[in-house]
Amino acid sequence: KVTIKRKGEYSISFQVAFSNTFDLGEKAFIKLYKNGSVVQWSSTGFSPSTNNYLYGWLNTTLSLDVDDYIQIYLEQSSGETATIYNSAEDSGSNAYWNPFLIVSEVSK
Repeated sequence: KVTIKRKGEYSISFQVAFSNTFDLGEKAFIKLYKNGSVVQWSSTGFSPSTNNYLYGWLNTTLSLDVDDYIQIYLEQSSGETATIYNSAEDSGSNAYWNPFLIVSEVSK
């Protein structure tokens, strides 16, 4: 849960990488909530021929006030536990995204 200290327009960026427990066509969803309601979402599908891991990202701009809050939720359809990678590379020295959430003010 993220809150802000002053009213304004905020840029919100989020990215994540999941483990390769996915089969062809299975998806992951990123949902951005403002005050408990979905305001933006993105999804990405797994293709074994092009992906070793499932990557997802969401970028948007929202008007926020000091009593607003945002939350990010992740959902996936593999039916298995999917690991979220939180290091820059695995044991094979393959580079992956670190997960991040950046909220920055763009105007007052």
